[in-house]
Amino acid sequence: MRFPPERAGWYAMAQARELHPNKALRRYLFNTPILLFGSAAQPRAVVDRCPHRGAPLSQGRVEGDTVRCGYHGWTFTGDGRLADMPCLAGELPGVKLHTFETCVHLGLVFIKLGQAPDRPYTNPLVSQLKFWRALPGDADAELADAAENFLDPSHTYFVHKHLVRGKKAVPTTVEVTAGADRAEARYYGEGAAGGLIPAVMGEKERVLSVGRFIGPNVSEVEFHGPAGVNFVMTGYMTPARDGEVTGYGVVGLPGGKPWARLKFMLLWPWIRLVHSQDRNILKTTRDNNVEFGDVKRMAGPLDVLRPQIDAILAGKPPPAQAQPTRVTMLL
Repeated sequence: MRFPPERAGWYAMAQARELHPNKALRRYLFNTPILLFGSAAQPRAVVDRCPHRGAPLSQGRVEGDTVRCGYHGWTFTGDGRLADMPCLAGELPGVKLHTFETCVHLGLVFIKLGQAPDRPYTNPLVSQLKFWRALPGDADAELADAAENFLDPSHTYFVHKHLVRGKKAVPTTVEVTAGADRAEARYYGEGAAGGLIPAVMGEKERVLSVGRFIGPNVSEVEFHGPAGVNFVMTGYMTPARDGEVTGYGVVGLPGGKPWARLKFMLLWPWIRLVHSQDRNILKTTRDNNVEFGDVKRMAGPLDVLRPQIDAILAGKPPPAQAQPTRVTMLL
């Protein structure tokens, strides 16, 4: 199978708890159907196509570490080897499925494409914050648009009015840095965030916000107060089909697990509402762009991370900066 070489990396495909010994999960990655099966201890991932006649293996039968095609019964092991061909009297031919390396990280099943690191990206705060929860998410958008939406603070005044921000905007210093596979914006001077969600989090003052994109598919935000980090969300984004992104947002909260769990339960309905609002604006924007066809989009002065996101996804990352680029925004 052929996948974009510039998009080598780890892609979140499912929650580990979705895997069961006799269950097939069909997912998509770069328009290619992927079959997940096995167990959380040993997840398996293969291209969801029997090499015989092209039938979807996910419509067959999973039996532990094997999958049997529902058309002619060809059976393959988790490492892609042909293990059985009913009605055959002689030796099995040397047929093998395209397989993927897998791992389980933060409760998610990842598959690896190309020359990627040994493990998926992990926020350095993962050892400091004891509570992490993975939330499914999808969007009718291209990856670059979904990533920018995840990281863009200015749209929150309009798409998420009174939810994410509820105060008068104040001058905020933004420092933007870029490197070989990532771009980061650090926001200083926001003060009180306002809004319902910061109030539920108990966030009285925000001394630093961070938005970062880590190629090829991770978007991440952090909110820091005087006493340390208040909130982290890492978005593991998977380009499923053209104009569709699936994936998971992993929320990290400080404090002991019981208190952090209670805080998450209070936040969860509002996080779902924000996601629903983002899904709606991304879908309507995508559909409208389809209506207008190949019309160039305008780059605005507040799009501080979009040029870097586009460059990283195109396999032409921006040169590393010795000093950050500083701009002022009203947030």
